[in-house]
Amino acid sequence: MRLALKLTLVLTAWTLIVLSGYGYYRMKHALAWVEGDLRRDELLVGSVLRPAAEHAYAHGGIEAAERVVASANASERLVRIRIVERVDSRGEGGEQYLYIPSRDAPESLVSYVPLSLDPEVVGDDVDLGLELVVSLDEERLLARNTLEDLAVVLLLIGVCSFGLASWVGWRLVGQPVGALVRLAREVGAGQDPAPVQLRGRDELVDLAQEMNRMVELLGESRGREAEEASRSGQLQEQLRNADRLATMGMLMARVAHDVGTPLNVISSRLDRVLVGRVEGEAALRDVRIANEQTERITSAIRSLLDFAHRGESDLSAITPDELLRRARELLVTLARARAVTLVTVSLAPPDTQLRTVPQLALQALTNLCVNAIHASPSGAEVTLRTRPAPDAEPPAGVIAHAGPFVCFSVEDHGPGLPEGKEAEIFEPFFTTKPVGEGTGLGLPIARSIAHDLGGWLAVHAVEPHGARFELYLPTNPLS
Repeated sequence: MRLALKLTLVLTAWTLIVLSGYGYYRMKHALAWVEGDLRRDELLVGSVLRPAAEHAYAHGGIEAAERVVASANASERLVRIRIVERVDSRGEGGEQYLYIPSRDAPESLVSYVPLSLDPEVVGDDVDLGLELVVSLDEERLLARNTLEDLAVVLLLIGVCSFGLASWVGWRLVGQPVGALVRLAREVGAGQDPAPVQLRGRDELVDLAQEMNRMVELLGESRGREAEEASRSGQLQEQLRNADRLATMGMLMARVAHDVGTPLNVISSRLDRVLVGRVEGEAALRDVRIANEQTERITSAIRSLLDFAHRGESDLSAITPDELLRRARELLVTLARARAVTLVTVSLAPPDTQLRTVPQLALQALTNLCVNAIHASPSGAEVTLRTRPAPDAEPPAGVIAHAGPFVCFSVEDHGPGLPEGKEAEIFEPFFTTKPVGEGTGLGLPIARSIAHDLGGWLAVHAVEPHGARFELYLPTNPLS
């Protein structure tokens, strides 16, 4: 509507300017014509009166000539006549009739008609003439009235033009443009707007058709994008499950190896009780030892099953210490098999609550720990540490939720980051492990999970050698 109003104002102003210029030109032309007509009347009166004045002057002197002029003034309504001495000696060209503008009477037309007198009668130094004066008051009044009438007409034309232009502008410009603006706003808001229907064969109709086509193509693109996002999410979930199962298979192999010793203990203790080799308090002690070994096996298998379970994707509360404990239960067998000491340090306050998806957070933390254990030589330590990070800022290019955060760091003293390939470690299928020991998906999946949970994953080199991976997770509810 603002565009239509601007066009209306411009057209109305232009119309008024053109009409005003035309009216002013016509008024000036009319006034010039009136002045010319009055000047002709003056000279006509002068030419008629001059012979009579000359004759009267020749026979009766100046008094007789003035009586003739007075008689003419009595009968003439517009022209005032008097006898004056001529001061410019007939002018440069010797004209018989002169128009002399008067500074004393700027609102009057003054003409001079010289009198031809006999020098022997009046003398050589006397040069008389008739001065004819016509007042322009009526002409100025006419001009003023004409201007007032013109102003009224222009006002009426302006009002009518503004009203007509406003309606036409709203109908032809404002309404179509408003519909196109609403269409653009709905598209920008992510809605699915109805097409704009305009009738006619102008540029706005062409624009509406092109915008409708754009909206249609955008809707198709959004549909394809939604399908691709759905497929991508499904593939990502399948990839995470595959990585989790691969990790579980590796851990299960270590657990199966370690289960042999507890089973031998259980078998020998129960055999002693069954054959009656021990009785009483000794038999109870053997049964108690067998039960402890059974619980040890059950706990290890339950941890593996929980890790392999897909779990829920909804947010829930969990403490950093609980997440650390679950990771340790999963990894202690793998660490023992590789002669690596797994150290856990908790610096987070006990009342700290993570609002996250525990299964995904555990998977990301486990992937980091598995990489650290594989990178560590025999006899080395891998340290799992939690600490509060209230002022942590995400790196450039990472969109994270508002803090505060808790930092889970996994530090090893292996060979460290591959030189010159620091930027490649988070790429899928990149691995420095021997064939058969790694898929190259652990770090990319851990970083993907960190981003999905509203945090991020960072890596730092450890001097003199080693690496430290830091997983930041928010403690506030995710939006």
